[in-house]
Amino acid sequence: MHNFRWRNVPVVAHHAGAVGVPTDHWLNVVLGLGALATVLGATTGFVLAARYGRKASVHLSAEAVETARSGVLVRVRPSVSAVGIFRLRFRKNRGAVVTTTEVWADDEGELHDGRFWDQDAIFGPSFVEGGETLTTTVVFPLGEPPARVVGWRVSIAIAVPRRRLIPHDSWTWADRVFVAVPR
Repeated sequence: MHNFRWRNVPVVAHHAGAVGVPTDHWLNVVLGLGALATVLGATTGFVLAARYGRKASVHLSAEAVETARSGVLVRVRPSVSAVGIFRLRFRKNRGAVVTTTEVWADDEGELHDGRFWDQDAIFGPSFVEGGETLTTTVVFPLGEPPARVVGWRVSIAIAVPRRRLIPHDSWTWADRVFVAVPR
C-alpha cells in the first residue's frame, strides 16, 4: 500500500482483493438506484403536471323570477374554479359564455328549443389562478313567456387556449341546468 497526499487530503491506494478492505461495488449500486429513482420521480412529476395541471371545475345555478314590470328574469350564478396548478386564461370574447335557451312543448308534448340569449365574456378578459374560484351573476330579462314555454335551459361554456401555436385548440368545460317557468 502506498500513502500519498493530494491537496492535503490523505488518500490510501489499495488492491481490490486485499483482505478487510471494502469494495465500492455496493456503494455504486446504491448511488445508481438513487439516481434512477430521482430521474423516474422527476419524469413522473413532469407528466402529472402536464396532464393534470390545467384542470377546472365549472358550476352553474339559475332561477326564474316573475316581476310585475319586466315579466320573467332568469338569474344565473356561474362559477369556475382552477383545480390544477396552472392559471387558466379565458379565450377572448367567447371564453366564458352563458346561454339561456327557451324550451317549449308542442301539442304532442315533445320539447323543442326556441329563442336564445347569450352573454359573452362574463368574467371579462381575465384568468383564474390555480386554486382560485371566480363567481359572478348574470341576469337575462326575458319578458312575458309565450304560453307554450315550459322553461329555459341555461348553460355555461368555458374555453381556455391549450397551445399558443395552434390558434383554435382549447380545453373546454361546461355545465347546464333547467329552470321551469314560475307559475
